[in-house]
Amino acid sequence: MRSVRRLGLVAAIVGLTLVWGTNPAQAAFKLHVTSTGGGDSTELTGPAGIIVFSGTPFDSKFASVSVTSTSKPLSGSAVDADLETQTIDIAAKGPVTLTILVTDTDFNPTNTATLSTSLGGSNFTAGAGSSITGQTWKNSDNGEFSMTGFASSLITQSPVGVAAFSQSKNDVHGPIPTSYSITQMIVVTFATATGGTANFTYSSINPHADFGAVPEPSTMALAGLGSLGLIGYGLRRRKALGA
Repeated sequence: MRSVRRLGLVAAIVGLTLVWGTNPAQAAFKLHVTSTGGGDSTELTGPAGIIVFSGTPFDSKFASVSVTSTSKPLSGSAVDADLETQTIDIAAKGPVTLTILVTDTDFNPTNTATLSTSLGGSNFTAGAGSSITGQTWKNSDNGEFSMTGFASSLITQSPVGVAAFSQSKNDVHGPIPTSYSITQMIVVTFATATGGTANFTYSSINPHADFGAVPEPSTMALAGLGSLGLIGYGLRRRKALGA
């Protein structure tokens, strides 16, 4: 009987230790900048919630490219997402397209919420046919750079010279009952041989009602194993004391 009681206690300890001792997945905040001129920043990470990239020159088509992005815990949190590409400063020397991808994972499950995106700046000097576009995805697969989930409205900006510009969109999405990722894609196209300059920001803000942490089935099973082990051990000990 003593060995049976010990087995029950061991099962309880093992089950609960596996549950409480499991480390949550590490969030991945990353930035990747590429251009049709051959420039490639590779994937840059920001464990402290900020990524700063500066390429001078970035490639033969750019005099300079500077990008600064922030995410949790510096801006927003796992509950209230706030992915900010706060500084985008570009000087192009000819026709070229720059693509900026920003991603962060492990945002908490959300109820129905509004995803607000905005694009604005102080300068976009470029030739006819040039443009800036920005779009955001919320992905239930929680994948890095994923663009398979709910998509925000596309924001498109034409050249305005040295003048302020600003646009914003609000898109309502349904519940996301799992941890999710957010990915931004910002594309800047200079269409003519004169190139141009751009100074602007792009943000994705999604405050929401938090579902709270949702345990995975394996975690729930381990918790059940631990609880059953403790109950069985307690019952056997009570019978032993009453004998």
